[in-house]
Amino acid sequence: MTVGWRSPLGGPRYEGDIPGEREENEPKWPEARIEQSWREYEIRQEAEAVAGPEDELRADGGNSHAARIAEQLAKADDEADDLPDLHIGDHVQDRDDDDGTTMLVVGLDTRKAAAYELEDGVTIADVNPEYPAEDDVVEVVFPGRVDMEISSMRRYAYPRRRLELETPLHDRGEE
Repeated sequence: MTVGWRSPLGGPRYEGDIPGEREENEPKWPEARIEQSWREYEIRQEAEAVAGPEDELRADGGNSHAARIAEQLAKADDEADDLPDLHIGDHVQDRDDDDGTTMLVVGLDTRKAAAYELEDGVTIADVNPEYPAEDDVVEVVFPGRVDMEISSMRRYAYPRRRLELETPLHDRGEE
């Protein structure tokens, strides 16, 4: 008797244990088949995280997900030329957040976004893929009206291109 099973991921159809119906590299037992399907699923998920889902492939063979990321990076590069320098004490806002929260610049790190690690080895570039990995890192705090000091506040790191200067602390003169 032949027993058929197809991977839910569209993988090969596995037939029963009748000699000659299985290819050499196909697993024989259901547990091994499930493990192989899980590995295929993980590989596909990782590939989609990098290149986008398969259904986003364009007719010309390109990938619309990758194209959107490239457009965002090009836009960020164009904007970088027009960005004013930030200084400690400047008030900034997050370009990606529409709530208008003002942040205070408290640190200008010398590391780039790809080198600035948060927790568990995750970098600023990892959590902000729409911004260039070589972007400068700016540390900010979220002070409130009743805060008496900022030294004990939690610092948050952002890629420079994600922040918009709201109010400079010092007169910029001819910068």
